[in-house]
Amino acid sequence: MTALPLVLLLDDQGRVHLAVALAEHRRRLRRDHLVMPDSLEQLAATLGLPAAASSGQQRQDFDEVVRSGDADGVLLDTATTARALGVSERTVRRLIAERAIPSMTVGRARRIHRDDLDAYLRDQRAPHLRTETSA
Repeated sequence: MTALPLVLLLDDQGRVHLAVALAEHRRRLRRDHLVMPDSLEQLAATLGLPAAASSGQQRQDFDEVVRSGDADGVLLDTATTARALGVSERTVRRLIAERAIPSMTVGRARRIHRDDLDAYLRDQRAPHLRTETSA
C-alpha cells in the first residue's frame, strides 16, 4: 500500500469535529475488537487526541477525549451543559429546540460549543450587570 501525503487546512471547529469523529471511530473499532490503522492513529495524535489505550488500560470516555482539546474548542454534551447551568437535561434540550443555545449534531449526539454556552450566559445577565461597550 502506498502512503499519500495529505494536507488539511482546518479551523478550530473543523479540528474539533474531526477529533470527535476519530475518537468515536476508535471507540467503535475497539467495541468490535478491531484496531485503528496506524495512519489514522497518527492523524489522531496530530489533532491532539491521547494515544489509544492498551488492553490493560481503562478506556477513556468519549466526552473526555472531546474535552482534552484546547479551551476554545471544547464541545459539551447536554448533561455537562445542564450541570454548568444548574438545570435539568430536559431544560437544556428545550433551550436547544428554542434555539436559545446553538448546538451541533455529532453522529447522533447533540454537542454545545463552550463559546456558545458562554455567550448564552452573558445574554442572560440582568441588564444592570451587563458590561455595555459604547462607541
